[in-house]
Parts: sequence; structure tokens; C-alpha cells
Amino acid sequence: MLLAKLVSTYGPEAFSSVKLPLQSKGVTAVEDLSAFKLLNLVGEVSSGRDAECSSYTDIRDIFRKHLIPWSLNADRPIESSKLELLLSFFEDGNLTSEWDSVLSYVLGEADTEDEAKGSENLKWIDILAALVDLICQKKNSEDGSRNRSSQVITGPWQSPRLDAAVLTVAQNRNLQHPSCSQLLRNAVGDPNILSTTAKVQVIEVLFNHILLLLLLSESSWARQSAEWIFWQKDNAKFHQPQEMKPLVKLFEDARIAVDILGNSLASILQLGEETTVQVRLLTAFFCLKWTIEKPSSTVSMRNSADDVFEDYETESEHGEAIGIYHDELPQTMLHNSAEVTGNTENELDVGSECSSILSASLKFLDTKEFLSFCRRLHTVFRKSSQKILAQCVRYALLGESYIYCQKLVGQWALDIISNFCIDAEDVQDTLNLLLASEEGWPIWAEVSSIERKSICICKFGKVLPVKTMEINKRFAGFVDTLAGSLGQELIFLGQSALSDKYNLLSGWEVKNLGLRYSRAWLVVELLCTWEWNEGNAIKSVLPFLRFCTNNKHESDFNVVPLDVIEILFHGAFKSCTKIDNSTFNVVKVQHDEVTTTGEPLFRALQGTLKTLFEDNAFWGRAEAESLFFKYFPVEELKSVSCISVTNTASKVLDILMPFLRKKDTVEMGGISTVVTSDENKPGIEKFVCQWLEMALSASMSPSGEKTETESIRWLTIAVSCFPLNSSGGAGTILAASTSEVTVKEKSLLVALFQKQRLQASMPGSHPVAADDFSQENLQTLVLDLYSESILAKLIAAAVAYCWPEFEVEDWKFVLLRLYNWLEAAVVDAEELAEAVADAAREVEGANEHKECSDCMKISAEMAVSKKGKSCSELTSFAVYIFSEIQGLYSLEVGKPQQPLKNLALASWERIEVRALEDILRLFLATGLAESAASFDRTAAEIISVNRLDQVQLWESVADVALNSSTRALESAVRAADLWGVGKGSINALYSLLFSSHPIPSLQWAAYHFLSTDPLRYCAITWRPMKTEQVESSERESEPVVNEDSSITSDANIRPDLAAVLETPAVTLLQSLLTSSSRVNYLLAWSLFLTHLQSLTPLTPARERLVQYTQDSESPNILLDCLFQHISLKKTSSLSASRKRNAKSTLEISEVTGSAKRAAATGSVLFAVEGLWPVKKKEIAILSGAIYGLMLKVLPACVRIWFTGLRDRSSASAIESFTSSCCSPELLAEEFFKVQAVTVTDENLSIRANHSTREVTALYKKEEAGMDIVIKLPACYPLRAVEVECTRRMGISENRLRKWILSMAAFLRNQNGAVAEAILVWKRNVDREFEGVEECPICYSIIHTSNHSLPRLACRTCKHKFHPACLYKWFSTSHKSTCPLCQTPF
Repeated sequence: MLLAKLVSTYGPEAFSSVKLPLQSKGVTAVEDLSAFKLLNLVGEVSSGRDAECSSYTDIRDIFRKHLIPWSLNADRPIESSKLELLLSFFEDGNLTSEWDSVLSYVLGEADTEDEAKGSENLKWIDILAALVDLICQKKNSEDGSRNRSSQVITGPWQSPRLDAAVLTVAQNRNLQHPSCSQLLRNAVGDPNILSTTAKVQVIEVLFNHILLLLLLSESSWARQSAEWIFWQKDNAKFHQPQEMKPLVKLFEDARIAVDILGNSLASILQLGEETTVQVRLLTAFFCLKWTIEKPSSTVSMRNSADDVFEDYETESEHGEAIGIYHDELPQTMLHNSAEVTGNTENELDVGSECSSILSASLKFLDTKEFLSFCRRLHTVFRKSSQKILAQCVRYALLGESYIYCQKLVGQWALDIISNFCIDAEDVQDTLNLLLASEEGWPIWAEVSSIERKSICICKFGKVLPVKTMEINKRFAGFVDTLAGSLGQELIFLGQSALSDKYNLLSGWEVKNLGLRYSRAWLVVELLCTWEWNEGNAIKSVLPFLRFCTNNKHESDFNVVPLDVIEILFHGAFKSCTKIDNSTFNVVKVQHDEVTTTGEPLFRALQGTLKTLFEDNAFWGRAEAESLFFKYFPVEELKSVSCISVTNTASKVLDILMPFLRKKDTVEMGGISTVVTSDENKPGIEKFVCQWLEMALSASMSPSGEKTETESIRWLTIAVSCFPLNSSGGAGTILAASTSEVTVKEKSLLVALFQKQRLQASMPGSHPVAADDFSQENLQTLVLDLYSESILAKLIAAAVAYCWPEFEVEDWKFVLLRLYNWLEAAVVDAEELAEAVADAAREVEGANEHKECSDCMKISAEMAVSKKGKSCSELTSFAVYIFSEIQGLYSLEVGKPQQPLKNLALASWERIEVRALEDILRLFLATGLAESAASFDRTAAEIISVNRLDQVQLWESVADVALNSSTRALESAVRAADLWGVGKGSINALYSLLFSSHPIPSLQWAAYHFLSTDPLRYCAITWRPMKTEQVESSERESEPVVNEDSSITSDANIRPDLAAVLETPAVTLLQSLLTSSSRVNYLLAWSLFLTHLQSLTPLTPARERLVQYTQDSESPNILLDCLFQHISLKKTSSLSASRKRNAKSTLEISEVTGSAKRAAATGSVLFAVEGLWPVKKKEIAILSGAIYGLMLKVLPACVRIWFTGLRDRSSASAIESFTSSCCSPELLAEEFFKVQAVTVTDENLSIRANHSTREVTALYKKEEAGMDIVIKLPACYPLRAVEVECTRRMGISENRLRKWILSMAAFLRNQNGAVAEAILVWKRNVDREFEGVEECPICYSIIHTSNHSLPRLACRTCKHKFHPACLYKWFSTSHKSTCPLCQTPF
């Protein structure tokens, strides 16, 4: 081997004189000799001496003077074979001291070259880099084979000369030169090249390139992190170079430094504990990675950030980027880079590309090798790295300039946890670092390290600045992101063994940490914050609390909900500072309504209690009793004198009382048995009676000792102890009769009601006046409104629980208050509608520049009209009380008769009519206001949003309106139309149906009125309201088709409906499956198809609407939309779970059932009624029903759409779906109609055969006749019917073919029954016998679609055409000439 190297190096000629002398000395296998001995023999032969050298001096001289210069000649290209020969002489250790000679020669060449050729000549670096690289390669190959373990030399490579040379290259040379980077990569990566001190120095130099990029970053947290990193080195400070490089070179140097250090982790790990470079290097790596992974407005890093943030940065409805605050974007990177480096803006454009390259170099951070490196660090170093990186994350969240998304910052935290945590306890310690207290976080709760029971202390009474609230929302979003990635149990409970998201943290030691890391304070903080960027408490924290209560077998799970409730109870009762006159809590409040609650702590408490008790949770009476006896002692309530605190307590009681009043039942043999309460067990009756007695004693005249405020306070508490059922009506009365309320409580409640009635009748008392909002009367007004609301709540409770005890005077008082409250509400609502209508009329005559100011005027007027909102609680209770009284008459037999007689004596019948009229006027008035504001989207949204603040009121109004009589609705509609405000009652209903912020109950009520009598006949087209007189006149005026009339005119559909029916396909089909636009679209078509179904066949009104569908693409768009919701796959993939398959099968069966039902009944009302709350399943059911109805009403439209489908698999699935669920019903109906049709003409007879799906028409005219058989397909009406003649007599072949084709055309285009198509065909044939000429285009006398006659004649050839055929001919031929004579038409 060595001989081959020598020959290849010196050439065969150089060894021709040496070969024989070597053989004479017995050297036959040169590869068995060491390089040193061979060099000795070569020296002997070359000098002509026979004796062996006694000294190594000559050998060293040969090595120094000949072999080194010859191998390392800088004037010639570097040859690896020469370098291998040179290094082979160090293998046996005899020439190890000559390594310095090699270095001296190389470094001497460096000095010579620098003096002669300048410092830009890097030839000596090339040589040194090649030598070191060859050493590393040789060492790696020997380490891999281990065949010559004795030859693996750990010396002589480490040398002060080499240390100095490598350090010089790192400090003063260009890192971008390949030899420089190669030398540094090998020197740092190999543990035997450099000494420990030199290696640390080189790493420090390379590290400074990374640190410089952080210091020049635009991000304040990145610059701060550079300072924190440098503090780890004996509080040293970084000195910026005097002469800065261009930005592109800074990026390239940093990239090379990252590559070198990233590939040298194993070597760096062996440095030991003497230096902190490991800590600083790791933190710098992560900070550099995070700096690149961010959205930025600067040129230097914008493009790379766009790639990272395409999933995170979304636009809100107003076009602002969520989580990115552009007005606060720092410009430090732009200024620092441009000023220090002297770069221009064009030169900064390269930053994005450099960032991408740098990001690729940092990919090693995601490897298993790097994970192993981080976890093998010394504990002190690992903890230091965690602390610095946690500070960086917190600084990015809490800093003044926030440009990072919470998801990305959350990913930073996951990087820390996944790379540095070795067990579950380590994870919790890291979370404590990330969630530690800071100014601005937390603001609602604070952490105490004394003991777990006092871990949270609520803060209140502070006026928080906007900036602090913003920081709190950022941190809440950050916590939500962590909980979503690591598991809520890990974050909130500290239970490491319970999360199923530990796959990214493999290798953890699973242990149960108990309650050491329970963070109830964090749950409280998120509940009080309630909403943050891309999340809220409803979607994250509240479901977690429900999950905790559902796991009763885990004692640790229940601790957090109890701690949270305890914190919120104390905080909510102490933080109430103002009166909230919202007292109506009868109807079940949704979580989105809780959002409007003023006090954050009470909002959090209310949302938590509603979640744990009302939303199908496992908490019931036992938990309610525990909370009641713990937080509602009578003595504590006596010490409270603030009405706002009392109101808070009453709202909490509204949630707990339904469970406390519910009787315990036990199922025995399928029969529910009421469990008798334990007499020794403390009950709530004692407390309730005491509160009622306190309210009675406080209810004195104004001249008494008790103040009005104290009377209201105790009345509020007492009334809240009588829960009201959310259904209203008779359901409330029945629920109250079965509640666990004692006779004493009822008697005290009646006494309290009667005392309030007497006080209200006293001189000086007056009803609420909500029109004076001056500063001096504001507090008095709020108190009056609140007291009136409490009185309304007292009346509602007394009617529900004590109505059998009511006397005539009691009923008179109730009805009078009820009527006054409703009248006041109607006045407010109609004044609002008039104000909006007046503003709309002003806008119609104004120019464009004034439109914005007019819209602002509308907004101001609506804001002033919010005085109606102050009385909404009264209106809600008034409507609720009205439904209660109506429910008394619907109770079963056995109800007391005397109270109902007393009610009748109090003029209930007269009040009922007027009250119902007021409620319907209230219903229409809010629709009229939004309809009048429809000219401006913003103004209409203000109206609809204003309604959302009064959801309970409008739900009650909608419920009562739905149960109103037809006569009452007709009267209210006529009154609204005569009133002349807005665009009429129909437009008002459409405004409620298609509102931008709809309320489900109002939507359903509006749809119900528009689709039923008396409004359904005028809801689609401009026609008068349907009455018996109008209906009879229409029957006379609209018989079977008048062939001479034109039915191709405009269908005259109402603009509100037409705008939704004609929604563009792009807008509709690309929207979310549960978007409001889709819901409105499906509701609009439901109305249209329902109306079409109700019209008499072959009438002009129906034919105009059918023609409207045929002339537009809307039916095709509708069908495309429907089958985006209808799943055609009846089985899931094999990999899907059984549970998912079962759920999918159930949903498909429900959709199939709805389609079948709609096809059979011709109604989709059942599907619309079950649409709310809107979910994918409910929309799919409605879509199936609409498809079934469309097959029944517009079969030709469906057939044309189906024929145009290009996807065969979809077409096959649709055909299978139709034939299985809809076709049987439609076929049965068709054959029933054929059998039921009455043919007055003796020339035609029709008969049907259901088993063969055939209809036979026998036609005879004079001497001619024929039998036509029509065969319907199994997937009717998707496929065309088959028509054939089985017998003909006296009819020519041409005429027969024409008649069969015309019959097929009528059946193909007929949107009605088969019998109707046969009758139309028969009239067509009769006209032919009468001598009427056929249309030369369609070869038919009666048009197959609109049933018109040819009436447009050519002036030249005199042939007549159907208008529809001629229009189609002009549009397809692109010319306006006669189809026959080609004369201009």
C-alpha cells in the first residue's frame, strides 16, 4: 500500500534506481514496513550507505527539508495523495514531534504569502483545511473499522500553533470561503483537533455571528434575549464591530456559524461544566429560529414569515389581521441595519431569501440527535436554558410591541418543553416559569405559594388600562394554545399521566403529581378574560370544567371546579359596583348572552354555574345544596346593603333554585316515585321563609322606618327562590305545581304580592317613566326601573305558584300592569321604526357624500332609542306573564274554577285581545325597523345587533306570536301596512328571516307566517293577502290556461326573496356549510317551492313561476348546493371507527327520511322547524327535504340538471339515492293522479298499471286513432320516460312519429303530473286537427314548457313561431332572421 502511494507520488521513474537495492535487502512486502522504517531505507539507498542509520537526525531532515515542502508546495495544486503520504508518517508515533514542523511550514507560508501577495490569499488555509479534513476522515474510518485500534492517535494533532491558526481563521478571515468553513467545521467537530480552551474561544467567535443577528433584529425580545444570553458569560457585554458587513454577508456568516456549531454538538457536549457556552449556544439557536418564524412588516424577513404564518394570520370581518398589531410594529431592524451597514432599501430585499436559507440550516433543531443533546446536558445548564427561553417567550407576550401570533409563541413554549424537559415534574416547573406573575398578568387572580387552599386571591376595584387588558388577552390566548397542544389536564390540573397528547414528548417518566401543580387561578383568569384572539372560554375552559365534573371517580378532578367556584363567588360578590337591572332569567340563557354581562367575575361565575348545572352536566341537587348552604347564609345577606350585590346573589339563585326545588324521584319498575325528604336534614325552606319575612317587614310605606332600597333588596332575594320554567305557558304552571314548595312559602309569597299591590295603589306611586335621562334623575330612574322589574318578576312567580289564591282585585292589578308594560314597549318599538324610516327617506333624496352622515344619524337615533332596551326586562316579563295566564285555560280537567272566574271578572278577554295585538305589533315593528334600514348594511346590522341584547324578550314574543290566531295575525298585518312605516309587513318578515344577526325563534316565526295562511299567497309575489273572498275570486279568474295570454312575462317575485334565490354560485358554493348565507338560501327556496306546491296546476300564476325557474340557472345552483350537504356514501372507509360509521349511518337515514317525507307530503315545514340551532346535520336534513319537494314540484328542472352531470359516480349515487327514498312515493302519487283524473272528452281515455309502471293513453279522432304506452323509470323523475305506440289506425308514419316525439317532449318538460302532460298533448293534437299550424322550430302547436301558441308571425313567409322558441333561435344562431326564409325578423 505504501509503495503504491510512493509510486503514485514520485512516479515510477523516481523508484527505478531504488527498487533493486531494496530487494537486495530482503524487502519484498513494502506494505509490511512502517512509514518511518521505509523512510530510513530510502535514505540509505539514496545516500549509497549499507549501514543502518544510528540516528533519526537525518531522517527528520529528510522529512522536514524534502517531504514536507514537496507535499505542501503552495505553488502547486493540493494533491490528496501527497497529504495522505505525509500523514502516514505519523501513524507509528515516531515522528509525532514533527507535526509542529508541518504546522510551522504551513503557517510560515501564510506569513510569506501575506507579506508578498496580501491578506486575500488563502492558499495556506486551503492546505491546513485539507490536512485537518484528511485527519478527520482517517480517524472516522479507523473508528468505524477498528481494525487498527492501536493506530488511532489522539496526539499529535492538538497544538498551540494549530489552536492559534484556527482561532485566527475564525476571527479575521471570511467564513464564506469553503476552506475556512471546512477548517472550522472539522476543528470544532472533532474532539482531538483543538484544545478545550481554543475550542471554546472558536465557538465564542462563531457564536458572536449569531448574536450579532439577534442584536440587529427588529424584535425587542430578540435584542433582549441577546443581552440575557451574554449575561451568562460573567456579565460580559457584546461589543459591536467597528466595521459592519452588508446584511447579506451577516446572514451568510450566521448561517455558516449555525452549520458549523450544529454539526459539532457531540464535541461541544464534551466540554464539561467549566464553561457556559453550551447554555448560550442553545438559547441562541432557538432565539434565531423564533426570530425567523414570525410575521413581519420589514423587508428583511417578510417573505419567510409569510410561509410560517399562512395558517395563523387570518383576517377579521373588518380586514384587520388577527393577532398582528400593525400600528405597533417596531422599525428597529430597518433603521439599525440601514444606518449601521449603510444598506439601501433595495439591498434589504435579499433578507427574505437569506432568512429562508438560515431557516433551512436550523432544521437540525428538529432531529433526534439534537433532542438527545439537550436532554443530556447538565441539569444546571438545562435549567438555565429553560429559564432564558421562557423569559424570551414572556417578553414577546408582555412586551410593548406585540407582532406575534399566540399560536406561534405557544409553539415556542412547546419547543422548550419538548427539548429540555425530561419528566412530568420538569414540565410543570417549565410551565411555572412561563405562567409566572408579571405586571399585566394575571389581573384577575394572583398566585400564592403559601398553601394550596389560598392559592388564589381575586383582584378587584382597579381601573385597568386598555394596554393591560390587551396583554391579558394575549396571555390567555397563549395559555389556550398550550392547553390545546399539551392537554388541559396537564395545564390546569397538573396531571401528567392523564393527557393523551404526549406523543411529541416521548421518553417521559409518567408519574402522578397529585395537586401540587393544580392551577385553579389560571382557570379563573381565563374565565374572567372570557374572550381572546381566536378563542374564548365557552370553547375551551367551560368544557374542561364540565369534563372534570363528569369524572367523579377521580377526586383530583373535582378539586379544580370547586376551587374555581369558591374564588369566583367571593370575587363576584365583592366586585359588584353598579346596579344591573337585568333580572329576567326565566328563559334558559345561552353562553353567548352571558358575554354581555358587565362584571367579568360575575360573568365568569354565571357561565361556570350554567355549564356545570344546566348543560347536561353531572351536577344536580346535591351540589346545588352544598353551594347554597355555603354561600347564602341569612346573616351574611343581612350585612350586605348594596343592591348590586343582592342582584348578583339573585342571579346565582336563579341558576341553583331549579335544582333545589326539584323533587327527588326514584325509578321502581318503570314508575317514578317521589322520595320523601328527611325531616332532620336541613332544607332551604327555613332560609326562604326568613327572606320572605324580611321582604314583608321591609315593604312599608315611604314614611316608615325601612327604606325603599332595603325593600327592593330583600324582595330581589325572596323572588329568586321561586324558579320559573323556561317553556312558559301551561308548562310553567305545571312545573310550579310539582316543585318542592311548602304551603307556608306560598302563603308568604301571596302576602308579599298583595302588599306590593297595595303599595302600588297608594297615592304618590307612579309607573316607570324612562324618557328623562338627565344626570340628576339618572340614578333614580335606574332604581325605578329595577324595582319595576322586581315587581314584574314577583307577579310572574305569584301567578305560577299561587294563582288559585288570586282574588278579582289581584287579577285586575296583574292585567293592568301587563297592559301598561306592553303598551310602553310597543310605543318604543314603533318610535324606533319611524325614526329609521324617516332617515331612510332622507337618504333616498341625498347625494353620495351625505349618505355616510345620514347613516351616522340613524345610528345616533337608535342609540337614543335604547331607552326601550332599559324596559326590555319589563316587556319580557309582561309577555311571559301573558303566556302564563293563557296557559291556565289549557290545563287539564280538575283545575280550580273560582280563580278562573275571578280572572274573567277582571276583563281578561278584553285585555287578552289587546295584549296579543300589542305583541304582534311589537313583532312586526322590529322587522319594519330593519327593513327600513336595509338601504345601508351597517344601519341594518345596528338594528339586528340591538335585538341580540334582548334575546329573551324576542324569544318570548316569537313564542306567543306563533300561537296567535289567524284573525289576530291578519289584523296586525293590515294595521302595519296601513301604518305606512317601512316597506310593509311582508318585507318586515323577510328582514327577520334573512337578518344579518338572526335570532332563531324570530326566524322560525317569520318563516311560519310567510309559508302559511293568510300570508303565503302574497309572500312570494306581489298579490293581496289571501282571504276567503280573494280565494273565491281567484278561482273564477284563474281557470285552466288561457292559451292566448302571454305567460313568459316577469314572474313578479318580491325583491327581498329574489335577491336570495339568485345568489351567485361562487358566493354560495364556496361558503362554509353552516354559514348564514346558506341557511338563508335554503329557507328562501323552501318558501318558493312550498308556494309553488300550493298553486293549482296549469294556472298562469304557477306557470309564470315555473318559467322563471326554467329561464335561470338558480335550480342548478340549488341542486349543487343540496348535494354538498347530502352525503351519498352509505358506508365509511374500513379504517373508520364503528362509532363513526354508526353516526354516519344514522345521519344518512335521517336525511333519507326527510327526503321521503317531503316527497310524500309536499311540505318541508318539519325540517325547517328543526333547523335551529344550525348544525351540519340539521342543514343536511333540510337539504334532503328540499330535494324531495323539488322532485315533486319541479321534476323537469331536476331531470335537466341530472342529465348534465359529468361525474358518473356522482350521478350513479344520486340515482340510487332518489330511487330508494323518493321515487316510490312519487310513482305512487303519479298513478293515483292518473286513476283519479276525469277526462270529459270521449276521444281520450287513460288507464294506469302500477306494477309495470305503465300509463296507457287511448286517443281517437274521427277515423284515426292510436294507443300510446308511457313507461316510467324506477328512478322517476330523474330519467326520461319511454313512449311507444302499440296500435295505430288511420295515422301516417310521419304523423305518428311527430305525435310520439311531441308526447315525449311534453313529458320531458312537464313540471307536473303525467296526466297533465297527456292532457296538454291531447289539446295539441286537437289543435292540429282544427288546422292550427305548428311552430316550425319545435314542430308543436302548444309549447312543451309554457303551453303557449305560436303567435309571432314572419312578415314575409307568414309562418308563426312560439316566442320562447324564437328567442332561443336568436340567441343560439346569433342572428335575428326568420328560421325559414332568412328575412330579418
